[in-house]
Amino acid sequence: MSNLVEIRKSNPGEIPFTRNTCYKFHSQKKYPRLILRVGGKLFFDLDEWERMVEESRQKQVAVAKELRSHE
Repeated sequence: MSNLVEIRKSNPGEIPFTRNTCYKFHSQKKYPRLILRVGGKLFFDLDEWERMVEESRQKQVAVAKELRSHE
């Protein structure tokens, strides 16, 4: 089960974006796995955020290793 936080009820710092940014991303259909509508409410999926962060970290480490191998 996902770790969902209702955006409207979130406290500052509880999710990595402001409420307005989350609403904007949702209206632009950005990150549909991260910001989702359930029962008429918008939620932020903290588990998906952690997955995205880890994926980004792994990509950055791979790029750094590749750059160092050419030195």
